[in-house]
Amino acid sequence: MKKDDLELLDELVGKFPAHMNRSDVMREMILPYVHALRAAKNGEECMKHVDEGAGLSHLRQLIQDAESDAQPVYSYSI
Repeated sequence: MKKDDLELLDELVGKFPAHMNRSDVMREMILPYVHALRAAKNGEECMKHVDEGAGLSHLRQLIQDAESDAQPVYSYSI
């Protein structure tokens, strides 16, 4: 990983519960895809694993929050 990737990962880790570390967060990111692949290979519905991953939904929310924070604030008052 590049240094700036590690810095962002550390920032993400900081927004998870205190008992979680880098490995835990990375596991939360990859395991739903591993489960989806297993389901696909078994001929089962696979994307539900990605859509329902608890860690992924937390990550999605963090990304959405960061995106909104980065948007310029417009004032329409005159």
